[in-house]
Amino acid sequence: MIFMKKNGFRNLAIAAAIVTTATTAQAVPVRWTFENVVSYGNYDEAWRGYLVFDQKIGKILEYDLRTAFSHFSKIRPISVDHPLSELNFNKQFKHTWSDRVTTFYDLEIDLSFSAPLTDLGGIVVVDGYEMLSEYTPSYNDYDVDFYATYGLIEGTPEPDWVSPVPVPASGILLLGAFGAMAAASRKRKTPQA
Repeated sequence: MIFMKKNGFRNLAIAAAIVTTATTAQAVPVRWTFENVVSYGNYDEAWRGYLVFDQKIGKILEYDLRTAFSHFSKIRPISVDHPLSELNFNKQFKHTWSDRVTTFYDLEIDLSFSAPLTDLGGIVVVDGYEMLSEYTPSYNDYDVDFYATYGLIEGTPEPDWVSPVPVPASGILLLGAFGAMAAASRKRKTPQA
């Protein structure tokens, strides 16, 4: 760390600028809320929830969504089509009744947006469907509930949303910053010809 002795503050500023530039290269994430989306079927069911989407890397960073039939929640990045103009969910689960009869469920949700969620916010129209298939082997009973889905979602930019930088990536950034500092220091110390 000898190169830190001379012009230490300048070297530190260079390192901070490198790390800051690398870690803030992503566009501002947008939180899209689903408070005005409804599934229309035998009864109307309002949706609740949100998703945080980063349009630069094309990933959903976080989401928590309650639909007419289920609850979807995940807090790790998942790959999506880019630009995000559609969103599809699929979920299988089962329920055992008091008489030990088990019903198996298959839930499918397909949503289309009037504009890609790569924009920095605003109001977007949602159109799609939610379909729940039920199968009870004991009674050889199969049933399907189909719900049309329509509504508006609102996007709000979240510049303060923090996505943790993985340890390996942050280590590489720090090594690169210190390397740049060392190179700058050695360049200043090189004797003139």
